[in-house]
Amino acid sequence: MYYASCFQMTGYSGQFMKRVFVLYFLLLGMSISVSAVQIKDLYVASVPVESQDTSILSSSFRVALEKVLMKMSGSRASLENRQIQKSLSRASRFVQQYAFVENVSYDANAPIGPANSPYYLKVSFLEKALLTLFAKSNEAIWGRNRPSVIVWAVYEKRGRRKIVSAGERNPIVSEAGKSASQWGLPIFFPVMDMEDENAISASDLWGGFVDPIVFASERYTPDLIAVLRIRKNSNRAWRGHWTLIQGQAAMGEVSAGLDESANSRAGLVGNMMESLSAHIAARYAVSSGPNVTGNVVMNVSGVSTYKQYVALIGYLSGLTPIKNTRVAGVMSDSVSLVLDIQGYIDKLEQHLSLDSVLIPELSSVGEPGDTLSINYRWNASGKSEK
Repeated sequence: MYYASCFQMTGYSGQFMKRVFVLYFLLLGMSISVSAVQIKDLYVASVPVESQDTSILSSSFRVALEKVLMKMSGSRASLENRQIQKSLSRASRFVQQYAFVENVSYDANAPIGPANSPYYLKVSFLEKALLTLFAKSNEAIWGRNRPSVIVWAVYEKRGRRKIVSAGERNPIVSEAGKSASQWGLPIFFPVMDMEDENAISASDLWGGFVDPIVFASERYTPDLIAVLRIRKNSNRAWRGHWTLIQGQAAMGEVSAGLDESANSRAGLVGNMMESLSAHIAARYAVSSGPNVTGNVVMNVSGVSTYKQYVALIGYLSGLTPIKNTRVAGVMSDSVSLVLDIQGYIDKLEQHLSLDSVLIPELSSVGEPGDTLSINYRWNASGKSEK
């Protein structure tokens, strides 16, 4: 529970609401569900090791920390930061706990290596220490709440094209899932049942036709849509192209995407997931430096009950760009909040657009120097109440 940190009351209305909400807490004790996909074990990583000898800890801690830092940022670029590079040599300072875990898939008759190790070293790192490191390094942080991405993958084999489904034992599914988890990117594949087959074809995906792609994706309610095109050249090199789509039918925002190539299918899929993650992280990650903060007044209509208020505060508290929330005023069916944000307003708006919890309304234009004001409407049927 994190209610206490959410409520910072000011003024007469704040004192009144504080008394009312204390009573409600005593009577109800309800929980809050947070929208968007929450990445579990964001500060945990496992490293394959050959033994339980403590002499391997130092190097293994460094590898595990590199994995966590890449998940925190969604990009390999964070490892190039000089401040972070210095910290990697002292990775043990950030360790909270660790444990050796037996690898149940280990084959004693096969050569020992990263793909076949007797043990894993599971390392948990100190969240606050890593957040402080990112702030001092002025690195952008991609929080726990991340957009869900449906992946429409189509591959060409012997002149024929086929859509990859979640249920089939296709290596593309496992390879994409393994790589995406490395970057903390929550992806899933379509089931390709009769409804999907009637809605979209391999030609639609290969041609990049936005309308049928968005239409077929609507039943899954993803935050983002990724299209992967994969083929093998005559010279046996693997080539692919990814495209990212956000929005509703006929209004989808299409990112240019990138062409990728590799000597193996696994390498190609890994490259595509890495560049896709970096592209999405650049959109949603929030700068943790000291010079990009400020206050924003958020007016939210449609908030008339205590339950809605608590759900609103809980939802906002789970968004990475928001450092602090306090009440500015309360009316019968609306509430005004002062948000202390980290980063720029467009980052906050992008996080809010991930789901339908808050619907944007027309914002008023103030005088120069005024605190920025944004208007939203609470949507009772949004993801946070599911």
